[in-house]
Amino acid sequence: MQPFTIAVIMKDEKKHIDNFLNAIEKHFSNCTYEIVINDTGSTDDSVKIALSHGAKVVTSKWCDDFSYSRNLAADNASYDTVIVLDCDEYVTSFNADNSLPKDPDTIGRLFISNHYIDSDDDCLYSTFLPRIYNRKHSHFEGAVHEQIVPLTGQKPVYYDAALSVDHFGYFGTPEELSAKTEKYERLLLRSLSANPDDPYINFQLGQNYNMKRDPKNAIKYYKKGLDLNHDTSLEYVRMMITSLGYNLMRIQKPEEALTLTSWYESLKDDSDYLCMIGLAYLRTGMLMQAMQTFLSAISVGNSKSDGVTTYIPLYNMGLINEMLGNKEGAISLYKQCGDYKPALSKLKELS
Repeated sequence: MQPFTIAVIMKDEKKHIDNFLNAIEKHFSNCTYEIVINDTGSTDDSVKIALSHGAKVVTSKWCDDFSYSRNLAADNASYDTVIVLDCDEYVTSFNADNSLPKDPDTIGRLFISNHYIDSDDDCLYSTFLPRIYNRKHSHFEGAVHEQIVPLTGQKPVYYDAALSVDHFGYFGTPEELSAKTEKYERLLLRSLSANPDDPYINFQLGQNYNMKRDPKNAIKYYKKGLDLNHDTSLEYVRMMITSLGYNLMRIQKPEEALTLTSWYESLKDDSDYLCMIGLAYLRTGMLMQAMQTFLSAISVGNSKSDGVTTYIPLYNMGLINEMLGNKEGAISLYKQCGDYKPALSKLKELS
């Protein structure tokens, strides 16, 4: 089994660092590895805790460039194979034989489950994210929302690794989340000024404004991103379309959200998209179309978001049955939603 380095950048992560390192020690116990942490200016006990776990800590000044900091951590590694993790990402499973690159030109994607709060509920969005590479063949580029890029300039070749993590970076106090989004907004706008026609930067700005609950700006950058790239084989383009629809509905424009049905043929296998379209039909009073689209979201069963193939369409189908006067049908559907709070409220209301 090849040895590897876990490369981390850190600043004031006392909240996470102990649990983060404990999870690594638990799941990587049969491997030969090291942990290299680039600390960019912690003033809490993060460095002390990291050292107590045997991590190698190097220090550097934060220079508003995530790629620089990540590449510096890799530069200080003893091994060429690098797994990149953040302190708010806790490893939940790992199989080295199916995770480490057999070809140094390939880039491994870990499975990340992003936890976030929406309407006081713990929600989940899961996807694969490139994080495993050979430092002699690839490196990071981009000051923010950085990407692993082959040094040859060729198109990356990915494989899905048997490494899963839970990400809690979207948890925190309103003040913490506001500071994070303000930081990313500043870096993204700077990157956009240098690369105004980069669709991915526009997408990430849309995401950042979406997180800030600023739908007008989110819509602005999602639309620009889609004007620049409409290749629906790319996951971020699919996300852009779906997120655009939800933000249009946040400013009471469900009719405009329905114009996104123009993407149906490309996205009819995507439950996240179908659920958004179903909600747009519901908001415009097109109940039968909404019912059929929610059924499709369930039957397709292909979603990155928690509940999109189960309790969310079931709940909305319950609402439709209520609107049509079918109380028993509505109750039956609400009961299938498990512990989804809006459905439990409806069951209490109808009992």
